[in-house]
Amino acid sequence: MGGTQMNIALFSDVHGHWRLLLHMVRNWQIAHSSHFDVVLIAGDLGCFPEPSKFDKATKRWVGRDPEEAGFAKYFTSPVAEVEQLFEPEFGEFSAIHKPRFSLLLPRVPVGANSLALRPLTFEEFLAEFEFAGLDQAL
Repeated sequence: MGGTQMNIALFSDVHGHWRLLLHMVRNWQIAHSSHFDVVLIAGDLGCFPEPSKFDKATKRWVGRDPEEAGFAKYFTSPVAEVEQLFEPEFGEFSAIHKPRFSLLLPRVPVGANSLALRPLTFEEFLAEFEFAGLDQAL
């Protein structure tokens, strides 16, 4: 049958744990001496850029697990720890490649009850949500 093997990772219900997700991707790449061809991230992303605007439920979860607010802490402005994940600090496979990420975000048309998933590239994600400073951090 032949063919090319692809390395695909799928994450869901990230709930703000973006930094941990990136560490998991990086650790897998180092352990397997291979890059992911695609990293899909679906649902419950927890991308809250402004902690002062957290709702009650989010504040409660952040109180139990501060990493739930990880997006605001690590991805709204450049942070050295995150930037290092995209550098070949420990060899070729320790660098995460941005273009290999795709986000599956639910699209809810106004007045509709169903969700439609559409893959977004990292750049489309940034443009769609316009998180200040995120494009410099990643």
